[in-house]
Amino acid sequence: RRPPRKLLRRPGEEGLQHFEPALRWIEENRERSDAGLVLEPLLQRRDARPEHSARAAEVALAWLDEHAEAEEAEIVLRALLSSDGLDSQREQRAARATLDWLDKHAGDPDAQFVLHTFLRKADLHGENLSRAVAAAMRWLDLHGKEREASFVLSALLGRAELAPSMVARASSAAIAWLRQNETLEEAHYV
Repeated sequence: RRPPRKLLRRPGEEGLQHFEPALRWIEENRERSDAGLVLEPLLQRRDARPEHSARAAEVALAWLDEHAEAEEAEIVLRALLSSDGLDSQREQRAARATLDWLDKHAGDPDAQFVLHTFLRKADLHGENLSRAVAAAMRWLDLHGKEREASFVLSALLGRAELAPSMVARASSAAIAWLRQNETLEEAHYV
């Protein structure tokens, strides 16, 4: 039986006692796409020991190798990108997995969550940043007028190292969004 996510989200020791058994369950059931639902709360724990966070990140990367096309992949990527368990090697692997996923899913409405988290990472540079920005622009071309675009726009405009042409393109998208959505609460994020 899949471990209940509710137990894994419990604060303190009450939730941590389920961390190791949940990781073992995922490793034993890696072929199941719904194992991603168990990974998410493990990756989000800020009170786990560093070695547990690192192991959860490693298990998540292995799960993504097998289930990159699963519906749960977006949830796992988002949690993995903000995980405490990423050293530089796992960070690079997570970036590759994210970019591969975005290559196929940048137009999906829910890609906004992965884009927002990925674009806000301070260690996103060079070719990885270029590909992430291109994915964000593809997403904005399809969903740029929707309320949720504010999250992608704010993350994109928060990147100080964008090329001038990308700044101009992102700024145009933000202005168009603001004209249509200036009364929304989310407008102050853009």
